[in-house]
Order: sequence, then C-alpha cells, then structure tokens
Amino acid sequence: MQLIKNINVKMDYGRYKLFIIGLLVSTVINAQDLTPDSSTFSNRMIYGGNLGLSISDNFTQFIISPEAGYMLTPQWRAGLGVSYEYFKEQNLGSIYRTNVYGTRVFTGYDLVNLEKIIPSLIATHINLHAEYQYLYYENQLHNRIENNRKFGGQSIHNVYVGGGLRQYFSPKSSAAVLILWNLNYKDYLPEANPIIRVGISF
Repeated sequence: MQLIKNINVKMDYGRYKLFIIGLLVSTVINAQDLTPDSSTFSNRMIYGGNLGLSISDNFTQFIISPEAGYMLTPQWRAGLGVSYEYFKEQNLGSIYRTNVYGTRVFTGYDLVNLEKIIPSLIATHINLHAEYQYLYYENQLHNRIENNRKFGGQSIHNVYVGGGLRQYFSPKSSAAVLILWNLNYKDYLPEANPIIRVGISF
C-alpha cells in the first residue's frame, strides 16, 4: 500500500500561503533485500492517496486524492489517481467557493543509490518524478453586498517534473521528499510553483 501525503504551498492570492500538511505514518526499518517480490501482480501494486485540511478565519480547504500504482521494476513505478478539493474564501463582503475535480497520471524512477557513495545514507535514492494532472474548477462567487452570485467553470492542465530523495525501509516501504515544478504554471493558479511533496509508501 502506498500512502502519499503532500505539503503543497497552496492558495497564494497575494496574502495567503497555505501549507497543506499530510499525516505521515511511521514504519519500522526492515534490514532485508530491498527488491519487491515479482512473483505476483498484487505484490507489485501500491495504493494510497493524499488527504489535507486547512481552516482559518477567512478560508477553508479540504483535499482528498486516492491513487493506485504499479512497480514496473524495483526502481520504476507508475500509476493513476483522482482528486476532489473544496475551497472557500471570504473577503470584503464576498464569498468565493470552488469544487475541484481532477485526475492524474504519474511515474517515478530511482536514479542513483546514494548508499554506494555515502554509506551512512542507507537505502537512499535520488528519485525522479513526472506527472500530468487535469483539474476542473467549478466556481461560485457570492457578493453579499450586492446580493448576487456568479458561476463559472475552468479546466486546468498541469505538468509536474522534479525529483528528490526516497529512502527504503523494506521492499515496498519508503519515505520520499520531492520538489515538483509545474511546466504549465499560470499566475492565476491557486498554488505556488514549485510545490513540495512529502510522503511515505508501504
């Protein structure tokens, strides 16, 4: 199973920088062969997702993003995910709400085993990551002063590339810290660029 939690520098509207902090589940280091069992399809499957919540006086944000992947080789993984995000912001008599629905395709590859260079970095790899993400924003703006509402929708295509470090605890259990850049970033997007992703998989 894979449990990925993101720390995304989110919702930067000139005044806010919202850090979505995921809950990391601890695992025990297992000093065994770090090669996944390839005897069955299920042993190569990884599952998990992303869950985030942030609340303040002026805004509320909730994210859920389950995913499933497959270990093509001991170093190479790929998978699919879906996501839902709710965001609400109150500002100067207006209330902005959006429901965001998304899908994504991702892949990651362990490029270099740093333990061979620095023995103290046990089972730590330089990891490369690439991801395509499609999001649909369902927007609603309520002006309480003028008592009117505006509705709209928008499609966003994000392409993330980057990398970081992944340390293995067992054949499939690992922790990773990644920095990802959005190659299709626009100034109006409700996130900073790059984003930082921290996760654990098992």
